[in-house]
Amino acid sequence: MVEIVARLGRHLCVPLFLLAGLAAMPANAQQPDAAKPSIYEKPTVVNGLVKVCKVGRVARMVGELFEFADTQGLNKFVVPAGPMPGGYCVFGRVPYPVGSKVTIVETPTFGVKTTDIAVAPGGRLVAKDTDRNSATIEIGIGVVEITFYQTEIERGWLEVCKVGDGLSGNAVFSIDGMPGTFTVPVGACSPAAYVPSGQIVIREVQPPPGAVWSNGGCRTIPANRQVACDDSAHTSTVQIVGGDISVQTIAIITDRPGGSSTVYDPNRPAGPGSGPTPPDNGGQSQTPVEQPR
Repeated sequence: MVEIVARLGRHLCVPLFLLAGLAAMPANAQQPDAAKPSIYEKPTVVNGLVKVCKVGRVARMVGELFEFADTQGLNKFVVPAGPMPGGYCVFGRVPYPVGSKVTIVETPTFGVKTTDIAVAPGGRLVAKDTDRNSATIEIGIGVVEITFYQTEIERGWLEVCKVGDGLSGNAVFSIDGMPGTFTVPVGACSPAAYVPSGQIVIREVQPPPGAVWSNGGCRTIPANRQVACDDSAHTSTVQIVGGDISVQTIAIITDRPGGSSTVYDPNRPAGPGSGPTPPDNGGQSQTPVEQPR
């Protein structure tokens, strides 16, 4: 560049100090500005997927649907229970950023308990809680698989009997944690139902016409199966023992006519039209008539 400027100076008679200034200018002085990064360009986030698997340790669980969800509210999983050893699996639709921690929780199912939770690769497991049906994992590149192993709780039999001195009509009941309702006429009993063992709550959702919940009107056969009786909630909590129908729990729930101050007394004879006398553990009273099966 200096040599070129010197030659121009000799031919054009341009003062050397001006040409020297031109020579000293940066080479890129006449170049356009270099392209700048777009404000919309962002680093790429690497994602990973979660797969939830369900193993039913009892053959009759296979094919039954169970629901799972993450605590972020991004994915829900409806997974059919499959046979041992791997069960059936469902992928989440929405991926998670690598390195993030995700907790998957199963919606509780009445009568089913979690025996174990496994994660693969094993190093992705952060925490698990079989009592709360949950597992927390760390997302990595690729897939993280969470397998829930579950079995049925041992089952027993429950029969609900309805007593009401001076009442007639039907009462409607439900069992907390189980779908649907069932109807029992005053003076009769329901068919025996196969329910999970342990404590269960019977709820009178609709009393017979003109009836109100009795003061402490809950009892069982055998007597030691009655756990609690809540007048305000219209609930009777009873104990179910696993086994065949011979060890069933009979729950007896008594209503009284509205406006009456009568407190249920199992030893007091029933009035006319009240149906069978309330059953007595001592065998002195007649057990309410059981509904046809």
